[in-house]
Amino acid sequence: MDPSRAREELIRSLLLAHAGELGAIRAYLGHRVSLTDRAHRQAIRDILIDEIHHRRGVLRILDGLGAAPDPAAERKMDRVGRTIS
Repeated sequence: MDPSRAREELIRSLLLAHAGELGAIRAYLGHRVSLTDRAHRQAIRDILIDEIHHRRGVLRILDGLGAAPDPAAERKMDRVGRTIS
C-alpha cells in the first residue's frame, strides 16, 4: 500500500473511532442513570472517564495528521448512543 493511501485509511479509521467513542459515551451516560447500585454507577463512571480520555487521544492524533472529526459520523454515532441509552 502506498503511503498516501495508508494515511487516508488511518485517518478514516481514526474518524470512525472518534465518532464511536462519542456513541459509547452517550450510551454509558444513559445506562448509568438507570442504575441504582452505587458500585455499578461508579464502575460506569470509571468507564466513561476512560472513553473520554480515548476520545481526546484520538482527537490529538487526528489533529497531528491535519484531520478533523467528521460531523456526519459524529451526529450518527451520537444518535446511536442516545438510542442505546
